[in-house]
Amino acid sequence: MSSQRTGIVITTAIAMHNIPEGLAIAVPIYAATGSRRRAILMTLASGLSEPLGAALGVLVLRPFITRVVLENANCAVGGIMLAVSFFELRPFITRVVLENANCAVGGIMLAVSFFE
Repeated sequence: MSSQRTGIVITTAIAMHNIPEGLAIAVPIYAATGSRRRAILMTLASGLSEPLGAALGVLVLRPFITRVVLENANCAVGGIMLAVSFFELRPFITRVVLENANCAVGGIMLAVSFFE
């Protein structure tokens, strides 16, 4: 993962992910307060927390960061995200499957077709 192309692809994906995330923060705040300024400031504060936290983490943890530590941390975070997604989404998916069995079977068949 050391190529420049990979870095550009990952940067683009992160930037694209931040657009709906910002909207998910700004729209409810604007609807609740009616203030565009407050919605923009709260969205800005939320958006800046991630890079500022990363920068602070690098500054504090730089002596301890090695390739092995990063690989293990990525594995741990990925596992946590998978577990949270599974336990949060499984009840919803189960309910949808019971209510809409035909859609669920079609979705499963579509998903399987991507892996063949």
